Amino acid sequence: LSSTVRPATTGSASTQRVQQETIQKKRFLLFIRILFKSLDQSEEDSELREIAKNIVSDCTRRNRLGDPECKPLMDAVDKRLRRHVGETHWRRAHLYMQHYMRREAARERLPQAQRIAMV
Repeated sequence: LSSTVRPATTGSASTQRVQQETIQKKRFLLFIRILFKSLDQSEEDSELREIAKNIVSDCTRRNRLGDPECKPLMDAVDKRLRRHVGETHWRRAHLYMQHYMRREAARERLPQAQRIAMV
């Protein structure tokens, strides 16, 4: 009987881990969208966005097929994208991401009436 009883914190620790993973995935997807937007604005690298899009699609497809090189998916996409887009685009997208996160955090601290007025 005692072997089947688990501490009360196990469920909440598991829930917290799942929530953290969900937040990481959402942030990574947001970063990818920001990176693509940044690549759209880059005049000298017009085909780079299409290459980046193909990398994400390829990694996703291979991950679903069970390819060990694409597991975990975020790591595989991160590594391949960073290598192909280069540090300049990668860092620029991170700066845009930080700016966006700060702006959203400031927006969440505003009272509801002010948030509605901003829209």
